[in-house]
Amino acid sequence: MNCALTSCFGSYNKTHEWRWQEVSTKLLARFENPKTYRVFKEVPAVLEELLNGGITVGVVSNWSERLPVLLKALGHGLSHNQPQVTS
Repeated sequence: MNCALTSCFGSYNKTHEWRWQEVSTKLLARFENPKTYRVFKEVPAVLEELLNGGITVGVVSNWSERLPVLLKALGHGLSHNQPQVTS
């Protein structure tokens, strides 16, 4: 089994493989769910002020390719024209 959890937590008992899959699936679902996160109340106003001032704002993250969808769901204030880089 090639799973991020096993690479982090080491070997596992083959009889418990279904549990690793279940945990992995639930963990990824949690990280993809916008309800897991909160945007600090001042962020939208700060982003708006920066963007209105002509300052280029972007996101650089070591998160996943799912980040742009999550940011949009959170109402981050960045348009698709703003840089969003994940690795």
